[in-house]
Amino acid sequence: MNGKVLYALSGITVAVIAVTIYLTPAPVSERAAPGERLYPALTADTINTAASLAVTAKSKTFTIRKQADVWTVQEMSDYPADPALIRKALFSLTELRPYETKTRDPKRLAKLELEDPKGKDAQSKQLTVKDAAGKVLADIIIGKSNNTNVILGKEMVYVRKVGDDQAWLAEGDPSLKAEPLDWILRSVIDIDVERIKDVETKDPKGAVVLSLAKAKYEDKEFTLKNLPTGRKPKEARTVSYVAESLDNVNLDDVKKAADIDFEKNGTAVGTWRTFDGLVVKLRMAEVDKKFWVAITAEIDEDALLKDKAKPETKLKDADAVRKEAAEISTRVKPWAYNLPTTSSRFMQYKIEDLLEPEKKEEEKKTEEKKEEPKPAPAAKPDEKKEAPAKADEKKPAAPARPRQPQR
Repeated sequence: MNGKVLYALSGITVAVIAVTIYLTPAPVSERAAPGERLYPALTADTINTAASLAVTAKSKTFTIRKQADVWTVQEMSDYPADPALIRKALFSLTELRPYETKTRDPKRLAKLELEDPKGKDAQSKQLTVKDAAGKVLADIIIGKSNNTNVILGKEMVYVRKVGDDQAWLAEGDPSLKAEPLDWILRSVIDIDVERIKDVETKDPKGAVVLSLAKAKYEDKEFTLKNLPTGRKPKEARTVSYVAESLDNVNLDDVKKAADIDFEKNGTAVGTWRTFDGLVVKLRMAEVDKKFWVAITAEIDEDALLKDKAKPETKLKDADAVRKEAAEISTRVKPWAYNLPTTSSRFMQYKIEDLLEPEKKEEEKKTEEKKEEPKPAPAAKPDEKKEAPAKADEKKPAAPARPRQPQR
């Protein structure tokens, strides 16, 4: 066989292989049927029968349950959960749609964050939804989001059903929070500092710890009413922090108010009053180095606005203040809150925290000496002063110089 024939046959072989490769479909992941849902039986109606959500993450499980139509977090003393997060988690399950299959190898599931969520250092999250009778409506492990396979702007996430090693890339994302604290309504109270008229805190024995006030709403600065004689307050901004400590307060932890012994562990009580009649009272305590407060709200009828509040102010009409006090009291009265230091440190301020440092005795003496007028230096005893010449007194003429004899 000559070289030309060999080259021709080789060319034909290459062409056949190329055509074969072209006509053979490339191996791809198994695609789900268009429109198929991961939980076909889970509809808007059935999901509304949900009575509990168990979330397993970081090797621990916590439960969110419905009680008298209110969702609460069991591990946080059944404090109310954020209903918006509950709705998103539940209804996202009804729209979770498998897109394509991924690995079934248990050893590779961790790369997609789909390993057993109870395992050490696991990054996966498990959501188990049950109805009031305890029937499981959905039980799913949720892994990492996939930002490289977004279809028409839809979110993508890796998931697998509990009891099944098959991993899926799915459309949707329940975005589960891994901590109980992240599921509750963290806002406690929010009173704009411009409304505050005065603040007074007392120690457990009833002695005034701190008292500050503004005479008029228009005043820009608070005055320290228990300012010690001879002391100077710090800058006005620092003083106002105490009045501002009820502005946008969020919790770090929460317990039933009865679970904190405020009589035994109490550190102070405080009263914040507004120009429009709202009165907020705080009981403060320290337990295991954590700061706790119990809050109540009242109204001062005499301080309620007689006329409609001016729109350019932060003040509220009398009816609005009554509703505000009732809402705050109903919502927060059963609870004791552990607050972050951004709020709690100012609630606990004492008068000394708002004063310029007191000068030491040595510094005071030095300043007093500098301020004393210096006396004129006294004349030395052996030093005689020359009396000034009188105006009409003439000095004697100098004697005439003798003439030299002529030669």
